Amino acid sequence: MVEHMFDHFWDDDGFTFGKAAGDQNAYTTGIIGNHNVVLAHMPELGSISAATLAAGLRSSFRGIEVAFVVGLCGAVPIHRQTKEEIVLGDCIISTGVVQYDFGKQYPRGFRGTNVHNDGSGYLSVEVKSLIAMLKTQRNRELLSKRLVDHLRALQKTRPELKYPGVQRDRLFGSSYIHQHYETDPCDHCLNDIQVCLKDCDSIGCKDGLVIRRRRLDSHLVSPAELNDILKFILVVMKSGLDRDRISEESQLVAFEMEASGLWNNFPTILVKSVCDYADSHKNKEWQPYAAATSAAGLKALLERRAIADETLESDLYVKDNADIAFASNVTQQISPVSPQYMIPLQRNKRFVGRGAKLQELEDRLFIHKEYQQLAVFGLGGIGKTQLALEFCYSIKARDPDYSIFWVSLISDARFRRDYTKLAKLCSLPVDNSDNLISIVQEYLVSKTAGKWLMVVDNVDDKKLIFDDEGDGSILDKLPRSEISVILFTTRFKDIAFDVANGSIMDLDKMDAKEAKMFLSKSLRNDELIQDESLVSELLEELSCLPLAIVQACSYIIKTSITISKYLSLMRNTEEDTVELLSRDFRDHTRAKESRNAVAVTWLVSFEQIRNEEPLAADILFFLSCIENKAIPLSILPNGYSDIERTHAIGILVGYSFLIEQGNEMYDMHRLVHLAAKLWMQKEDLVHVWRSKVVRHLIDVYPRTGWNGRALWRPYITHTIRVLQDTTTMITWERASLCFELNGCLQADGRFSEALTWMSDCASMCESMPDDDPFKLKSQRRLAILYSIHGREEEALEILQHVATISDMVFAEDDLERRAHKAIEIMQSITASDTKELAEDDRDKPRPEYSQALKDRLQSKYSLARAYSAINQEMEAMELLEEVVAVATRCFDEDDQDRLTCQHALGLAYIRDGRAKDAVEILQQVVDTEEKLFQEENQLQAASQASLAFALESNGEFDKAISMMQRAASTVRKCLPPTNLERIETEEDLTRMVNAYSSKTKLIKEGDHHDC
Repeated sequence: MVEHMFDHFWDDDGFTFGKAAGDQNAYTTGIIGNHNVVLAHMPELGSISAATLAAGLRSSFRGIEVAFVVGLCGAVPIHRQTKEEIVLGDCIISTGVVQYDFGKQYPRGFRGTNVHNDGSGYLSVEVKSLIAMLKTQRNRELLSKRLVDHLRALQKTRPELKYPGVQRDRLFGSSYIHQHYETDPCDHCLNDIQVCLKDCDSIGCKDGLVIRRRRLDSHLVSPAELNDILKFILVVMKSGLDRDRISEESQLVAFEMEASGLWNNFPTILVKSVCDYADSHKNKEWQPYAAATSAAGLKALLERRAIADETLESDLYVKDNADIAFASNVTQQISPVSPQYMIPLQRNKRFVGRGAKLQELEDRLFIHKEYQQLAVFGLGGIGKTQLALEFCYSIKARDPDYSIFWVSLISDARFRRDYTKLAKLCSLPVDNSDNLISIVQEYLVSKTAGKWLMVVDNVDDKKLIFDDEGDGSILDKLPRSEISVILFTTRFKDIAFDVANGSIMDLDKMDAKEAKMFLSKSLRNDELIQDESLVSELLEELSCLPLAIVQACSYIIKTSITISKYLSLMRNTEEDTVELLSRDFRDHTRAKESRNAVAVTWLVSFEQIRNEEPLAADILFFLSCIENKAIPLSILPNGYSDIERTHAIGILVGYSFLIEQGNEMYDMHRLVHLAAKLWMQKEDLVHVWRSKVVRHLIDVYPRTGWNGRALWRPYITHTIRVLQDTTTMITWERASLCFELNGCLQADGRFSEALTWMSDCASMCESMPDDDPFKLKSQRRLAILYSIHGREEEALEILQHVATISDMVFAEDDLERRAHKAIEIMQSITASDTKELAEDDRDKPRPEYSQALKDRLQSKYSLARAYSAINQEMEAMELLEEVVAVATRCFDEDDQDRLTCQHALGLAYIRDGRAKDAVEILQQVVDTEEKLFQEENQLQAASQASLAFALESNGEFDKAISMMQRAASTVRKCLPPTNLERIETEEDLTRMVNAYSSKTKLIKEGDHHDC
């Protein structure tokens, strides 16, 4: 099992080592951690076999410093000194044994002389120090964690080594012998001194007699029990009673057979894992798992020896059989060259956080060793280079056997310059520059180079890294070695995947805590960061991006301004923000060729995308014209197909320019959004793309109407942004977009905003012919909104234009004459629709008829409003009843047009004295709107006030006042104090309260007189 812990085998490189004459052992040589190791394979178990193996080993390998006996053991259930429980799978590390089979035979029996061999007497001072260090609680925990990590890595490739489970860990009483009880005994069971060879399940050992263990009940089963002076006894134990007696006499924890054969030949450390409780209930089920834990324990121990003065924060596990490993730091034939370091950048003293990412790099490249390469990708300025830089310096301190080389692919010239430096550092010939890359590659894959870590930074140019023209791609010429690793950094997820064979790691922005620490270190002025709220605001503005933070700190320090002043500059205008983010600065922890200004570094990426992925560039231009949050997938340009768009979006996500939020929604970093605007401005494409976006939105806008709100609601903020940025664009396309937006806002109950954009739409339609259908439809929609806002005179004026009566001129104050004329015109309009309306008067019309039917109903509704304006209430009420009847049958109860007509009919009933009918229909409107609208609005207030009037007319004064109070509360939330509707609602509430109080008083006085 120990072979699975090797990091490299020397025979893979062609190394074969001879043996001394007469040495019959078989060996495996290689590297574990930082140690050269000889693994001697025992032909059979037992101390005699171990002694024979040791004799041959001493003659063939004379530089052995310490021997490790790795394998299985039986253990006592309770630690004799600490009283802690020992469970199956625990790894026990020891330097002491008691040789129980050495003693004298007396008439009454055999008595062992209890020879105590403390291997620590043979150990070097360095190893003794390691053992002493491992006695501390902290280092025991670190060793245990490292052991667990190695075990898990092994279990990924060998699933049969999994933990058998707490239910299979069974400890029976010491006197309970492993024999048949319930069934006929076998030959072994009939012999009093033997135990049955079958397992507990086969012979029926009673689970009711299993002793409960605290660690198993609480699942505290980490395989890491560390013991120093604790001793093994050298015997195979199959009796629970004898186990308890002998362990009590000699203060033992475990029983094994091989150590005595080595003890007098080498300084020896035992690394054994518990596979049974040294009783008659032997169980081979635990042996694979225990073998794996002991092997993992060996590797963890060797790692701790190599870096005894370092802090480890990894996890580990342990297992093995009866292999014996010998470690040596001096083996002349296989020693690697001295490590070389080429790290051109200074260690960043401002570096903070990223602990989880650094740990992940170490785990994947140096602990689990899943791959020989890994690529870190992320947004430009997110800190990829700084993470790689910190990782290099940590590996330099932790693993001194590794050479470290840093090369940059920011350009071909820079890459060749770095390779030239690397060649000179390693004393390679550099006279022929044409063969430089091949010379370095051949050297680094050879055994002479030893182990190394190479960082390939700025792997962003696809043509440079993948181009096979000429003498081949650079990627193919990078060295690959089983004992060495390459770390790439790139902005592109797809490049990361290709260069590292799928071994990638995404680097996101810092969290708030890390960003605050980084800001503090970068500013180096505690007075500037005393206001925590300002610090949080600044970091939010900078999106916690490291490069943006460094750039802001550089500007603040150079200009001697405060964080508050810097924030005001960023928030002044978008142009000011872009200018701040475009200012360059010096940073000695970044390459000289790199663009340090965060906005400029993204412009380089934008151009690269434009050259390689045109649709992705188009989507970037599109995104710069809309909002940067809550971007629905359906709003984005589609290219020639969904596949093409999916690929383009994947490119932007890979760059970290777009961030997936789930449910086909995306976000974009605010600063990236601003940089994209800057890019569009530099390319003089602002007008071109804003026009394209307006046309695209008209093409993809979802159907309006309340039932489609899940589709159109996400479009509202983006549409408003586009319309606000195109106020000088007077086109039919922009007018159409205003019309679509109005429909959504009106369905959402946002009538003030709806009126604003409908007015804008109507204004743009002024240059159209009077009989243009779109113009007539827009004016009709505007008239309805005027009516909702109580602007009846303006509504009637627009109806004249709808009826193409611009040639008729009336006196400005002659409202009644104008109303009569409008009615005549509207009657002529609606009369032609009567037959078609009757035909369409059916449940749930098909979508293609729905809008046409609504337009006809709106015409009749407008005519009814005109009747009401000249006090022809009966005509108005009859027409409204017809409209409501059709709308009720044809449209859903939450349809906005249906609710508007029902509201108007309720008011007509109040005026006609039909209070009960008014209460019924207005109550339905109020209840529906309460479920319909997410936020209270002006329309709800109007419905609530109307219902209050109906209740008052019906004599339900308590309910009327309660409903008017709701209406007053609603207008206070959505209207300013000076708004006329708010003032009138509050006055109506006061009137109702006073009137009800007066009536109550009169009733009381009447009752008094009656008495």
